[in-house]
Amino acid sequence: KRWDIEVSYKTMKTTQEIERHISLNGDVARNDIYAKVLFHNIVGVLRKEINHELEKRQTEKNMS
Repeated sequence: KRWDIEVSYKTMKTTQEIERHISLNGDVARNDIYAKVLFHNIVGVLRKEINHELEKRQTEKNMS
């Protein structure tokens, strides 16, 4: 579990520049982080669903 969190943080650091904020204002910076984390989670859920669907289709194709 911890390793998954570390990998996710590394991914957000490199792809979404989570450590770079659009403002020095604390509230704006916090909202920026929340938005990036939410985006990361939504993409993860979508990726998982798409992979599941692709695996399902591949299995059906192999059975035909």
